[in-house]
Amino acid sequence: METLTKKELARAVSDRMGYSRRVSQGLVDEIFKYIFNALSEGRKVKIVRFGTLQWMEKGPRMGVNVRDGSPLYISARKTVSFRPSRTLKGVVNACTSEKVLSNRRGK
Repeated sequence: METLTKKELARAVSDRMGYSRRVSQGLVDEIFKYIFNALSEGRKVKIVRFGTLQWMEKGPRMGVNVRDGSPLYISARKTVSFRPSRTLKGVVNACTSEKVLSNRRGK
């Protein structure tokens, strides 16, 4: 399975929108910075037809050390959860975005 990197994302923006690679990289960086800041402020990030990112608190719990089987205390922490949209789930399950996205009303 191939991985999409931020650099490739910027290249795609550059190719499709006609911006220079430097400008496209700046746009991608700013979008991610804005998402990071929103999450750090406790805000939910909803991207229509993609999904929702939100931070959540995980409480403290007991775990098990995999090396020796002894009990291990895991402290409370914050994490980010992602809930994919129905459209994204459909794309992933159909293995083709054209099929799902073309089924939208009026499009």
